[in-house]
Amino acid sequence: MRTNPSSEGNPPMVNKRYVAATSALVLGAAGLSSWHRMPSWGATQQEVDEDLPGDEIIGQARYRTTHAVTVNAPVEVVWPWLVQLGQGRGGLYSYDWLENLLRLDIHSADRIVPDYQHLAVGDLVRLVPEGTQPPLQFAVTRVEPPHLLVLGPEGSRQNSFKAKMPYPCWTFRLTSGPGHTTRLVARFQRLRAGPDGPGALQVRACAGALRDGAQDAAGHQASSRAHGTH
Repeated sequence: MRTNPSSEGNPPMVNKRYVAATSALVLGAAGLSSWHRMPSWGATQQEVDEDLPGDEIIGQARYRTTHAVTVNAPVEVVWPWLVQLGQGRGGLYSYDWLENLLRLDIHSADRIVPDYQHLAVGDLVRLVPEGTQPPLQFAVTRVEPPHLLVLGPEGSRQNSFKAKMPYPCWTFRLTSGPGHTTRLVARFQRLRAGPDGPGALQVRACAGALRDGAQDAAGHQASSRAHGTH
């Protein structure tokens, strides 16, 4: 299991110009020709257009991505991977190497971590180490295991605007599908410009990593049952 070593000294300040430059390199590697598909990667038009929990928090979003993926595992297997999301928890399941170039101390878990399996409304889920400025983090707004997790903005719109923060929301919906599959829809949106939360590439990577981890776990469980082990 990957560990989350504690950082020494003062928490890092995230340099916005450096974030922008590094993001540009990643976008170039991904291919600018595919950028128009990034905001709705994997999602059907119905999933892009439909209302999801969390939409009512943001209202008329300035920026929105809706990504989706089918996981060959039941929702009960996918949920434990999702609920441990966060810096200082199970990681962001995206580009650890890139995020750690910025000294964000993110280490995506490669297994279920029991200590990270419990989230309640009001809990904070960080994208950056505690104490980092700006404090990029979400507050758990709704949690309905194993089907729904809504990570909303911390504090009021007025306070977010005053601090020049983007007022974001990140919604994950898990729906049971045929043959013990799960349809994972992830929507990130924000009301105004400001320091970025997860971008389209990160949300896409997160959805894919959640799929891969859950499918590996489901395969292991099936193999164990076939061989009479646990």
